[in-house]
Amino acid sequence: MPIAGAATAPGEGYFMWRATTDAEANFIFDLLADPDASGPMLEYAQWLEGQGDAQRAEFLRLELGPRENAQRLGVLREQLDQRWLATVTSRRFRVGDGVRILAGVCEGIEGQIAEVDPQRGRAGLLLHMFCRQTDLFWVAFTDLRLVRRSAVR
Repeated sequence: MPIAGAATAPGEGYFMWRATTDAEANFIFDLLADPDASGPMLEYAQWLEGQGDAQRAEFLRLELGPRENAQRLGVLREQLDQRWLATVTSRRFRVGDGVRILAGVCEGIEGQIAEVDPQRGRAGLLLHMFCRQTDLFWVAFTDLRLVRRSAVR
């Protein structure tokens, strides 16, 4: 079940992907342990390619590339397991980060992450609309693009 735009409310469903092998679990652990490093992502992509999983390998490599890859990333997001996408993309976001919404009813609007929910693959955003701050608006990690990193770690 893909999450787009406003995701399900907290407490609904379970949205976590599980590695199929110990080797893959180690790659995922390395990705999450150092979210700003590209090395673990490239190593995981190379391993996936060796396992015959070219689509997921391509997604990881494109994630590291320039914004010109947005169209291809969008196609891959539609084809890949949403739980896996939530797991590998969650590493990029933390509370306080500024993000732009890439899909759904609020496409193009920027907000600030107030809460991160990696189990469901989403972030709760504070949006400033009509000179007022909104309640948390839940958006899938796959529908977000980092605009500015929070100074707080």
